[in-house]
Amino acid sequence: QKKVRVPVWQRFLQVSYFFGHFDTKYYFALTLFSALGVFYSPLFFACCFIEILRVSKLMQYVMRAFTANIDQVIAAVILAALVTYLFSVGAYSTAALHNNFNFNSFGGSCTSLKSCTLVALDYGYSQSVFWDYPAAIGTVEGSFFNFAFTFILQIVVPGLISGIIIDTFSELRNTTNAVRDDVLNTCFICNINREDFETNGTSFEKHVTDDHNMWKYLWYIVYLEEKDRSELSGIEQYCAETFQQLSVKWLPIKAARVLSKMTDKYDLYTIYHKLLALQRDVNKVEATIKNEIRSRGNGMQSKLIFAEGERLQEIKNIEISLLDVSLS
Repeated sequence: QKKVRVPVWQRFLQVSYFFGHFDTKYYFALTLFSALGVFYSPLFFACCFIEILRVSKLMQYVMRAFTANIDQVIAAVILAALVTYLFSVGAYSTAALHNNFNFNSFGGSCTSLKSCTLVALDYGYSQSVFWDYPAAIGTVEGSFFNFAFTFILQIVVPGLISGIIIDTFSELRNTTNAVRDDVLNTCFICNINREDFETNGTSFEKHVTDDHNMWKYLWYIVYLEEKDRSELSGIEQYCAETFQQLSVKWLPIKAARVLSKMTDKYDLYTIYHKLLALQRDVNKVEATIKNEIRSRGNGMQSKLIFAEGERLQEIKNIEISLLDVSLS
């Protein structure tokens, strides 16, 4: 047998793809941490706990809640740093507060703008601010600084960050519930919900298992891909072409044999256009009545009005039945 020679550039692409893949880098990092833990310091074994994020779906859910709106979280953190810096500037530039405030039992000097900022960042989000009472400090200045610092940096900013994360949790939960409800209560093939089948006295589970089994449709796609194009039938050719065009026209959307006798359920768009069509029919009937009355004279007026009145009543009944179906 003749050996197939792979070009050097293809081997280079294979190697670059292998080492460029995220999983390769990830497991290489775990191996490096393990080696450092064995030969250098056991503390590196703690880095291997990041594997929990990959194997635990709950941890992945928590990380998605934190990283989904990470740009908003970063913006809130930057805002907190700016507000902290502004308070530090105010504390350093105000003579009454300069180097005369501390955080509970934690002192900290405020002899420079840098030291004021570092003290505020170190203790400002965990300890309440207090000021000393030398003669130069007025109670109004100290009270205002204390209230504003505590309210903004210890209540508003942490609440803003936690609110972003909580809202993200809520959005993820609603999305997860919506996806779960769609998977459990809507046919993947025809997109008809469970309620329609139960209303018609048909088992939804039997429908998705026997009639519209999504795995059978997948097998059919594989069958079309593997079969010779010259041997495809007319229906198979149509399905293969529409599938290659990424179209779903070949699927029975909103159609099922077991529900063929069920009254259609229309959305608002369809109801609106059907009502417009019925209104046009009513206008045509009214115009016909007026023309026949003018052409045939008054002798036939009463009979025509009675006959066309019955036709108008039938159309009104159709409108009422259509509205009843749409609201049910």
